Amino acid sequence: MKSFGKDFKWSTRMARFCAKHPIFFDAFASLSQKKGDKFMVEWGKIMTGSKRKLNFFLPKLALPLVFEVIRLKRKFKKEKVL
Repeated sequence: MKSFGKDFKWSTRMARFCAKHPIFFDAFASLSQKKGDKFMVEWGKIMTGSKRKLNFFLPKLALPLVFEVIRLKRKFKKEKVL
């Protein structure tokens, strides 16, 4: 039961983070189109509680998401300059 309560703490932290950095939603949408079903299944398992929220920090999810955020930031910065 304690692990169930810890999931709420992670969900709250993630919600606050995404509220401050909405580009992560754009990055997730873009990445899910690129990576396809395998990425979505893994993400869905974490979001529904089948897997722990800490799995977001595994390299197979975290690194592609970070690289996509960097790519989108560069893209948005170029669009602002032009």
